[in-house]
Amino acid sequence: MAIAPDRFGHFAAIDWSGAVGPRQSGIAVAICAQGAAAPTLIAAEGGWSRTAALNWLANAMPPDTLVGLDLGPSLPFIDQDAFFPGWAESPSNARALWALVERICAYDPHLGGQQLRRS
Repeated sequence: MAIAPDRFGHFAAIDWSGAVGPRQSGIAVAICAQGAAAPTLIAAEGGWSRTAALNWLANAMPPDTLVGLDLGPSLPFIDQDAFFPGWAESPSNARALWALVERICAYDPHLGGQQLRRS
């Protein structure tokens, strides 16, 4: 089944900063309507948080929006045959990696996975 080229009336991009903390200057949300107009940045009072970006996705973006996210969907593995070299619990594949991330970050209020960072 082919998707009609005019199915999406809006296009959004979210840069999901990897920085630590509740609000990040590196988190950005932009949107544009179908056509030739340039995207515009959407401001968030006090700056964007990951939770605010998630809320915008769920509640404020136009329903006909195709969204692109700039984030790391995985971590390096092949260079050292491990996601977390030296950790007792280093997942062996992407599914196990994301199960670990979900478990560790279940109560992270900023959705940033800070518990996965090594000092």
